Amino acid sequence: MHYGVIHSNTNEIIPATILPFINDSSIPKKYTIAIPGDLFLADTSEDRIDCGKGIEIDGLSNHEVVGGLHTIHIRETRSLFVPFYKALFTRSNIFHKFAYKYSEGIKVFSLKPSLFKFLDFYYPEKLEQQKIVDLFVDLDTKITLVEQKIETLKKYKKGIVQQLLNSLAKSSLISLDKLCQITTGKLDANAQVDKGKYKFFTCAREDFLIDTYAFDTEAILVSGNGEVGLTKYYKGKFNAYQRTYVLFDFILNPLYLKTCIDSQINKVIRKETNRGTMPYIKLSTFSKIEIPMISKEESNNIGALIATLDSKINCLDLIMSTIKKIKNFFLSNLFI
Repeated sequence: MHYGVIHSNTNEIIPATILPFINDSSIPKKYTIAIPGDLFLADTSEDRIDCGKGIEIDGLSNHEVVGGLHTIHIRETRSLFVPFYKALFTRSNIFHKFAYKYSEGIKVFSLKPSLFKFLDFYYPEKLEQQKIVDLFVDLDTKITLVEQKIETLKKYKKGIVQQLLNSLAKSSLISLDKLCQITTGKLDANAQVDKGKYKFFTCAREDFLIDTYAFDTEAILVSGNGEVGLTKYYKGKFNAYQRTYVLFDFILNPLYLKTCIDSQINKVIRKETNRGTMPYIKLSTFSKIEIPMISKEESNNIGALIATLDSKINCLDLIMSTIKKIKNFFLSNLFI
């Protein structure tokens, strides 16, 4: 059990099968084999809020696990807890406040085992503990199932799009700037405000907000640098960063055009980068991306299919986000 495993997993309970192995030449002289119910904490973190992050391991009966670098291996001596309850408690506000208060450091924070004498470890009767564990296991199972559905839909969409593009291979080509208007935003990337009224698109994956808008239209947004080649579709009032390309006034369906752009954008990026520059797309190069010319009706049919798949994926994303919020709420409040 390495502290990096703890930090890289969002779940409080992880299967033993995902843990790394120790090289024979690195086996320590002294070690303690973990047993079911043992808790592992990461005693070091670059982020103070994650110092003391804890997990328990499922499947220890069939695997030999030992604590590694920057981990605290905790084993109860009085049999007060059901398996996995302790890991859930380490995600509570009570535990976070303790770890935040007693972690030490400037750039890297650490938590000493001797300081745990200042922590009150709250626990109800075992029957109540088991109900709490079962609740979170059910929530994690639901999250996993929704994630699998999302990945399946994304793979299905990718396959459908590839088939569509292959079917258009013999179509005549036309440059992108002949199918829409292309301009750039005018604002600096730092123009966003915390509680703005309109979307503000920069060259980052995250969308920001702003108080003024420069566009009120259906548009495709493409990052010219930063998250180079990132494309987004939006309809409404918005503003944009000066290195964000804004496409509007479409002759063909915008979702069809976005699909074609996505299929070629990496080639454009590589072409620019091979010239010795940092990843960046010149407007003159981007505007000449060649698009298979099809009828308006055909592009609308393709756009409608893509919109349907995107809508299903977005709905599942919303469901997953809601379940995670419910889980975090319970983690914060069940241990008061």
